[in-house]
Order: sequence, then structure tokens, then C-alpha cells
Amino acid sequence: MVENPFFPSGKGLKQSELLKQQAAKRGGILHKRKMPFATPYISFIYHGMSIEVEYQKNREYDSLLGDSITKVKTKFSKSIVKKFVVCYRDMIFSEMQGGIIGIKEIKNNRAFEEKLLVKCTDENFASDILTADIQRRLIELSEQNYYPIIKIIGDNFSLIIPYNRLESEDEYDLLINTAFMFLDRLRLLGYI
Repeated sequence: MVENPFFPSGKGLKQSELLKQQAAKRGGILHKRKMPFATPYISFIYHGMSIEVEYQKNREYDSLLGDSITKVKTKFSKSIVKKFVVCYRDMIFSEMQGGIIGIKEIKNNRAFEEKLLVKCTDENFASDILTADIQRRLIELSEQNYYPIIKIIGDNFSLIIPYNRLESEDEYDLLINTAFMFLDRLRLLGYI
């Protein structure tokens, strides 16, 4: 058997199987990529939005987010003018996010702020989105070493788990359901 140079020790194969399970569970489609050794991704519909979940070799931030990431992403039908980022406070990446034009740090909950950094162009938007339930979930993810990164910029939403910590169907459920918490909140508030 030829070892995949992008995903050593069969990790890509395991991720492909986990994604296949998620596609079946959510009535989605498993998409094959054309590049050799590339893992597939899945897409499915959630409240009229096309959601994609992928495991990929990390090309975006290489050394900062580890060698691979798992990402849930969608594109909204309309642009949310605000820019919003949440990330694990101790990551070097958090310092980079200050470079996004017009974005500032938001402070609202001491326990949350100890673990996670929130930056947004609109403090009210950040407060509206980060319900107590969402804050608890993000703290739990951080305490379990998942280090979530959530970005809402323009018409794009993504929830990224760096270092690819996901090894089971339950962990994929946790990731996807966390993304749903954000999307449901955005829908409830009329942003999407």
C-alpha cells in the first residue's frame, strides 16, 4: 500500500470514512476531489443553506494551525457587513486577527475572555451572537483542546478546528452542531 504523503499513517482514510458517515447521517453528498491523495468533503443542506465540511492539509496558516484542519463552512445569501472572529486566546493566530481592518477586541464575560478572544467591528453584534449557551460550548471546546476558530466575514461563515483533533463521529457531531448553534442564532436575529 502506498502511504499518502499528505496524511501519513492512514489519517486521511479515517477522515474520509468519518466524513462519509456524516454525509449519510445528514442526507448529504460525499464529494471526491480531483487531486491525488486529497480527502473528500461533504455537503448538505441545513435550513436552506449549503454546508460544507472538510478535512484538509492546512495551507492557510501552516505553522500556526498545525498540519491539518477540519472546517465547517457556508456562504450566506446576503452579506453580513460586520466582521467577527473568535479564537483561542493563547494562539499566535489571535494576534494576527487584529490586522483585519476595523476590527477590535470585545470584552463581555470574564470566564469566556480567559479562554477565547473575540474581535468584531460591532460590539452589539458580538454580544447578540455570543449567547450564554454558545459561550459555554466554546469554552468546553477550548477546555477539551479543540481550539475553535469562528469567522464571519462578509457572506462567509467558517468554524475551524486546527491541529485536526477530530477522531470520531461524536467529535464531528460536536463540531457541526456548534456551527449550527451560530447559524441558528444568526437566523433568529435576521442576519441570514
